[in-house]
Amino acid sequence: EESLSLDIVLYDSMRLSGTVIYNGQVVANALVGISSDLIDTWVRTDSRGRYSVIVPQGDVSIYATATVGGKEVVLLKEATATDSAVMDLVLEDGLVLSGLVQYSGNAISGAEVVLQDRDGGAKLTAVANSEGRFRAVLPSGLYFAYVTDGNHAFWGDVDIESSASIT
Repeated sequence: EESLSLDIVLYDSMRLSGTVIYNGQVVANALVGISSDLIDTWVRTDSRGRYSVIVPQGDVSIYATATVGGKEVVLLKEATATDSAVMDLVLEDGLVLSGLVQYSGNAISGAEVVLQDRDGGAKLTAVANSEGRFRAVLPSGLYFAYVTDGNHAFWGDVDIESSASIT
């Protein structure tokens, strides 16, 4: 009989919870993502706009997005916490950044597109689809973009002031 063994390491954790809000109204079914060096997890808000998630303590990027009245709205921020915290997430109008990742004229599928807010430090990672295309909804601002397929890379600043497309 074959048996498997699994060692599990537990980390100090914190509960982040709160309400997602846009224009003073709660947002049901909003998507909330929490990412750090140790975690990348996603939850949806309930019918009253509430979310709750347990994550390892430390620096995290919080990303929330929803479509309200046909408009894409978003929040991206960095947070540091060592204890559980209630954080209401106030969304703002989002801007769509889309593009094509290519090398030598060939589309690159699976490339990671990391966008880091130059003001707050929060990060969002998108992955290029099978046609090399990516799409991200972001608040306006200046972002450092780092794109890699594991063998090649691009890096530089991207200023998002209106919906844009980059190649």
